[in-house]
Amino acid sequence: MLTLFLSGLSGLIVGSFLCLAADRYQPSLTSRQWLVSLALPASHCAGCGHRLKLSDLVPIYSWCRRQGKCRYCQIKLPLRLLITEILTCLLFTLVASYHSSPAPLIFSLFLSAALIVLSLIDWQHFMLPDAITLPLLWLGLLYHLALSHEYLPSAVTGAVLGWLFLWLLYWGFQAWYRQEGVGYGDMKLFAALGAWCGWQALPLIAAIAALLGLSLFVYRGVDERAAGWHRRQPFGPCLSIAGWAVFIWQTQTGSVTPPL
Repeated sequence: MLTLFLSGLSGLIVGSFLCLAADRYQPSLTSRQWLVSLALPASHCAGCGHRLKLSDLVPIYSWCRRQGKCRYCQIKLPLRLLITEILTCLLFTLVASYHSSPAPLIFSLFLSAALIVLSLIDWQHFMLPDAITLPLLWLGLLYHLALSHEYLPSAVTGAVLGWLFLWLLYWGFQAWYRQEGVGYGDMKLFAALGAWCGWQALPLIAAIAALLGLSLFVYRGVDERAAGWHRRQPFGPCLSIAGWAVFIWQTQTGSVTPPL
């Protein structure tokens, strides 16, 4: 019970930080510049620029107390801040309920946090930064090397095939439609998920992600009418949801083979 409480509490704090990381990401910044921007300048209101006090940064509480507005200029804050904090708390608590050992829990929490911030950035900028996707790939290989070395060959093969599959899809789409169908960031993320889940899970991850992407496309097309059908769709969140769900299923069953 204590583990669940601490995981949920850390999820609130991490969720707030992930929002900051996503908001301060800009495609024009290098990876180093972006990482430095996470510390400097100090947290401030995007509307009036006023530096925020510690009481303004308490997850959920500060939002509810200020009714989702800045205490200084009363500008309305994005709802995604609150949603991300709650979602991260719930996911961290759920992950903790599935793990009794510290090492697998820590790896799973890192995976969850990385996929959340990648989804936020891709939703806003249609970018999946190398500063997260590449370390995530190596962390997946390290996970199997340290905790389930018998699955390491499957993880290595998954990383290679994950990249190769979307690379072929990219050039096939380019040759047929003369435009990009997926981005290089999607290739790296799919490779990273292959490293975490193994090559056997790649078809299931791709199928779930495709269904999620199609659902998002239809929803935005209907909701936004004509403009929605021609708007770009971020695929990173779909891959993240699918990969996270498959990995959690694997940790429960102890198998890399997806269900039929």
